[in-house]
Amino acid sequence: MLTREVGLVTDALLQAAIVAQEVGAHRIDQLTFVIAERSPMTSESVANTFSVLAQDTLAENAELCIHRRGDRGYCWSCDLTYPVSADIQTCPECGGAGTIEVDHRELVLETMDFPIGFPRWRDCGRPATLPQDSWGFRSFI
Repeated sequence: MLTREVGLVTDALLQAAIVAQEVGAHRIDQLTFVIAERSPMTSESVANTFSVLAQDTLAENAELCIHRRGDRGYCWSCDLTYPVSADIQTCPECGGAGTIEVDHRELVLETMDFPIGFPRWRDCGRPATLPQDSWGFRSFI
């Protein structure tokens, strides 16, 4: 396992555990990860890291979905978020300048599904922090 993947997947699992605990779920059925297009990580390396780190957690038997997403820009003129590419230098809608990258995260836990009766969770930009009295994530962390 690569150090980069271990750190990012560990953070995502901590975030997943906190949310699952908040809603009272006893397991996580599915997790969806998004890898930034510019990242050197592969879907296989994230999946392999996940399979090791998820053992003995609420996500141990979860289905894992992984896809890549290119960088995105934001137009200050017309409030449009759009995919960024080398050939797009201005907003494709209004031609305005002043675009920025919206998301610099290399690996994002985008969604997770719980058993029936629990809400579906979607990323809202929360940092993965673990409260002192929260669920402990394996002894090696």
